[in-house]
Amino acid sequence: MKQITFELLRHGPPHNQLLSPLTPYLALCENHPATSLQIPFEHNQFLHRLRALAYQDEPGPRAFQARDTARTLGDLLGGVPGLVAGMNRGRAGGANASHTADESRAVHLRMVLSASELALLPFELALSPAGFPGAGQPLLLQLQNPVCLTREVRRVAAQSPPWPGRPKVLFIAASPAGAGPIPFEEHLAALRNQLEPWANYSAPADERHAALLHVLPQATCEEIEQICSRERFTHVHILAHGIQYEEGFDVRFGLALHDRMNPHGPADAVSGERLATALCPVQTGGHPWRPLAVTIASCDSARQGGVLALGGSAAHALHLAGIPFVAGSQFPLSTAASLDFVNILSEALLWATDPRIALNTLRRRLHTLYPDTHDWASITAYAALPENLESWLAQAHRNQTCASMEAALSFADFVMAGMAPGPPSGTPRLHMLAEATARMEEGRRRLDALFHSAGSGRDTIAGKLAATEKRCAQAYFYFSALDPANASGYAAQSRNLLNFSRRHYWDAFELNRHSSWALVQFLSLDLILRRLTLAGDAASLIFEEHQEHTRPSALWTLAHTLSLADLHGHGEQRRIWALGNLAELHVLLPLLSPPPFRLSAARCAARARGYAAELAALAGAASADAYFLRRQLLRYQDWYGTAASIAAIEQPLAAALSALPPVRQY
Repeated sequence: MKQITFELLRHGPPHNQLLSPLTPYLALCENHPATSLQIPFEHNQFLHRLRALAYQDEPGPRAFQARDTARTLGDLLGGVPGLVAGMNRGRAGGANASHTADESRAVHLRMVLSASELALLPFELALSPAGFPGAGQPLLLQLQNPVCLTREVRRVAAQSPPWPGRPKVLFIAASPAGAGPIPFEEHLAALRNQLEPWANYSAPADERHAALLHVLPQATCEEIEQICSRERFTHVHILAHGIQYEEGFDVRFGLALHDRMNPHGPADAVSGERLATALCPVQTGGHPWRPLAVTIASCDSARQGGVLALGGSAAHALHLAGIPFVAGSQFPLSTAASLDFVNILSEALLWATDPRIALNTLRRRLHTLYPDTHDWASITAYAALPENLESWLAQAHRNQTCASMEAALSFADFVMAGMAPGPPSGTPRLHMLAEATARMEEGRRRLDALFHSAGSGRDTIAGKLAATEKRCAQAYFYFSALDPANASGYAAQSRNLLNFSRRHYWDAFELNRHSSWALVQFLSLDLILRRLTLAGDAASLIFEEHQEHTRPSALWTLAHTLSLADLHGHGEQRRIWALGNLAELHVLLPLLSPPPFRLSAARCAARARGYAAELAALAGAASADAYFLRRQLLRYQDWYGTAASIAAIEQPLAAALSALPPVRQY
């Protein structure tokens, strides 16, 4: 996505300046020459326009003011030559130009505004001026070159904060006496639905989202501060009414939260500054914490209000506090639009997909569904996004995808552990199997899409996909015993997934020839698949013809050599991985025909035990590395042993397992 930075500056402090055609502003756009601009509005005149845009006038005058304001703001943008040039740089031309790569044609317009009076202007409403793509159409709705507009304060630095292992959301809701109802249940259901891929389904129904979602249904500023001082929330969603209050001689817009001294009484008008202090406390140890994103489903949450004193809207204040992405509404927001707001933005933010594309999608949906409002232009986003946004989002999206897959596999483990083999007893049991299957398949679909779309790190994704397919295959193998009526379908899917896993391990090795662990896992599955003896079904197994470089004996020798090199190289973690490889390779050696060299079963057992014991000593008996090696070896003893003829490895397998700490068998 092409990025254009457009900044409007003037002399003096950011506050205490009214809109006036006499005030000169300096317009800066990328490396183009600076341009002098005047805003064609008197302050009092524009407040009347805002009254109409805030639905305080009849529909006819409101529609006229919206059209006229949109045209005037478009002309203002069109008066900046650098902006016109930037919008047309690299623009797709001609009637036959390809429009398949929409993202490459899209434009992110970063509007940097520090003067308080400029925050009053609804640039999101502007028409595309002459010389811009889609001239005469709303700038943010035209499709010739899709445009996403975000606001920014120059004092807020762009950051690349670390993405946590899984999302953690704070839902703040408030409906104090006299403020009116809010769609609390609908927003709560939307958030829970968005968090489903990471939910803990092994917990009771009312606790599945406990680690992911914390709800303050009658929020006070004190409650927000207390919970944020203890927990590190990645995302915050606020559902409350906007409230107008006076601050000195200024009129401000804040949020109507509950009063801590009288929770059931009148609203506490919370300013953006107070809310920012509560959401961004200094936690234990003196370390500040800020959420990655805040969405505010509240009327006027991005409305500037007065300009005499220092300060701005609630969204502006949160952004100024250093929160990278804040979305709110500069006008009243309809209830129906607020549901689209939470669904579309939450999905993008939780999955770490590009929020700029989500904003464009949201605007178009609101424009389509609610023709009697200008909700689409009301959405206002403050953003200070990192320069390496694409790579940062790609890594974060990968983390979220892997975390969701891990949650699906954990649920499948829970289902397997909690059910005894035999005919299903009732609908709940069948429902759990179906739910586990659906979650695994959805997780696999996301990982597979990630593998095919990734520009870098494909070897890591291939390895993760292969490991995931192997665990899914194991789950389906056990499901065949839990549901005899559908056993053949589960068994077939298990075998297919083993083949897919085997191929993706080879992909991981080909993409990174130093991945000795991927080579070991490919060899393991290759040997097991060729020994499957499920009655009358061996012909359905899919194999590629072995070429010389993929013969099992040759691969064993190569994996053994690479692992020995890692064992004697630098880096403790590489040595730990090498020890796990060597232990498994010596368990597999008796299955090779012909073997790369002759070694008795007793010698294989001694070496496998030695490598496993050294791993447990180096990594720690309770380490994840020891756990993962034991879990892999248990597959030979239980799952593979049931499905294939691998009696030849019983001695080295038992020896390796005896050197590892016991863990729960899968």
